[in-house]
Amino acid sequence: MTTQINQVEQKHVFLDENGQPIEVRPSTRTKNYEAKKTSMWTRLKNPLGTIYLPEILSAVCEEETMDDKLKMIRAWWVRDPKNAELMRTFILATYHPGVKFAFPKCKPPFHYNDCTDFGMAPNTLFKAVRKLKLLSDGPDKITNVTKRENMLIQQLETLYKVEADLYLMMVFKEIDQEVYPGIDEDFLRTAFSAVLPPKK
Repeated sequence: MTTQINQVEQKHVFLDENGQPIEVRPSTRTKNYEAKKTSMWTRLKNPLGTIYLPEILSAVCEEETMDDKLKMIRAWWVRDPKNAELMRTFILATYHPGVKFAFPKCKPPFHYNDCTDFGMAPNTLFKAVRKLKLLSDGPDKITNVTKRENMLIQQLETLYKVEADLYLMMVFKEIDQEVYPGIDEDFLRTAFSAVLPPKK
């Protein structure tokens, strides 16, 4: 009996007073640790915790019916006033015909931030979109081309990789359908009809 217990303990299994193995929660510091994925519907019902724009867009893409897609993205919109502000800016920057960015449609020379998850980067998409007015052809535009490009690179390098990619999609005014299939102008017009002016 003692030999069996020793063999079990050598495999890093802990036993209770009856000799039964005790389930030990894996350390989150382990290199290959993966947290259990919580359903987006469950997360939306929880008033705590941030759901980032790339997360909700990816979750919407996974829904099978248009009705569920619309319900999910609208639930995210009303969950937090910041979400509504971010989504409104996202839609206007990407699809409003009056918003134009003077950048070539190729990735600028920047390095992705090496953070490993949302919220760990020094910048967030919510803060970064407020700088878009400095990058677009409007009254607040940075007129010096070099300074404007440097501002774009600075925003990209301080964002989490997934948010940086989405930021570039806004600047290029096109959502990558391989990354977010089905998230396009028609879908966003259907979900939030009052944001964009009517199509001509």
